[in-house]
Amino acid sequence: MRGIYSGLIGWYGNDKATIHPVSKKVEAEKIIKGFGGHAKVVEEAQKAYDDQEFAWAAQLITYALKLEPKILTEVFLELVCIFFVGSSSK
Repeated sequence: MRGIYSGLIGWYGNDKATIHPVSKKVEAEKIIKGFGGHAKVVEEAQKAYDDQEFAWAAQLITYALKLEPKILTEVFLELVCIFFVGSSSK
């Protein structure tokens, strides 16, 4: 039953907030403001990367890139490159 409902209408994962979510840009603005600005988000992303929390680091840097893609392009590229270098050395 759930599969049929999900296929026809969509399933909201039991979280009522996902029924009418804010736009990704608004979400990024609010997250960045809550963290204390772009620099703090990038700092936290670097900490997450250092702690090998790659999914969280990627999510944080994505918020920053949504609002300042030109300024943070090098940061994003650096994180991606370091990730792939580290994962290929195993």
